[in-house]
Amino acid sequence: MLDEIIEKYCNNSLFINIDNIEPYLLELSIESRNKLLKEIFNYNKNIYKELKKQNEEYLKILNSNNENLTKPVNKINKVKNSLYKEDDRISQVLNIDISFYLDCMSHMQNLSELDEFLPDKANENYTDIINSILIKLLEEKVIIQRLMKETKKEDPDMIYYKEELTKVLEKINYIKNYNNRITVFKENFVKKTNHIIFLNTNALNNCFMNDILKNIDEHYYGYVKDLLESIKYGSFKNVKSFTGNDKLTGLFEVKLSQVRIIFRRLQPGVYVVVQVLIKKFQQTHQYHTSMIARNNLYNSNEPYILSRIKDKEYLDYNDNIYNDLINYLDVNRKGDSNGRVNRKHK
Repeated sequence: MLDEIIEKYCNNSLFINIDNIEPYLLELSIESRNKLLKEIFNYNKNIYKELKKQNEEYLKILNSNNENLTKPVNKINKVKNSLYKEDDRISQVLNIDISFYLDCMSHMQNLSELDEFLPDKANENYTDIINSILIKLLEEKVIIQRLMKETKKEDPDMIYYKEELTKVLEKINYIKNYNNRITVFKENFVKKTNHIIFLNTNALNNCFMNDILKNIDEHYYGYVKDLLESIKYGSFKNVKSFTGNDKLTGLFEVKLSQVRIIFRRLQPGVYVVVQVLIKKFQQTHQYHTSMIARNNLYNSNEPYILSRIKDKEYLDYNDNIYNDLINYLDVNRKGDSNGRVNRKHK
């Protein structure tokens, strides 16, 4: 039975995708279905092991080539990779994804930008996220200090290590002070409000509104509003990044229930909303295909968007769209569908 499944449903993939064989499974008895699922699990597991083994061999080759590189950053990353061989234990235990915050930190120009994307008290995972970020920075501090001990003082790399250590220590201190600020003065602490840019179709229609009208049931409007506000005001509810898919690099999602809002960070305080959708388990493939298509649309419009994100008129225009959308979601949630509008690009 397994051989038949492999031949019929694997197509160009080495793995058996459970979504593809769901109709087939429904025709089987519970006993036969459970037996087949176990066989599929073991089959996919063995394929994964073999691919992982191959990748480890490739990594050895790459590392042997990289040993000749003189940039000290390669040495830091190599030690990092050796520490993170398996799943991220912190995220796994706490059920959070801090890659969004780490990615933002890696692209910021100065420490003051940290206020823009660090979580606030409205985020239910605030403490876990702050502590997880600090742990990552402390790990990086230990890595750099270890490399400094192994490096001679006259080695040119020592200058780089000292600069990187200073940057890490500054980030650690800033985040600790940030935590104290909003803990002690949380009633008076106001986070900066972000600007949201709304992607348009080639016909200049608002993609976000199109998604709402075509794909989102009114009963989900409350979730959509909460997620949109979480980007606007920086709480980023249940934020996560997309890994393992180069076509989705740079995208993040915030989520509540089955609702997802996909977005990108353009610069400090400015985000572009790429898509809003409902994610269902049985539609995982369609979900990713849809995101890739929408991300391609963003890429084709990126030069224009980046050319205007410092234009106050353009930002104000998108802020008005945001306000209109929030009002629309408030009025029309729970099934009231009157008054729908579809704004054109200015």
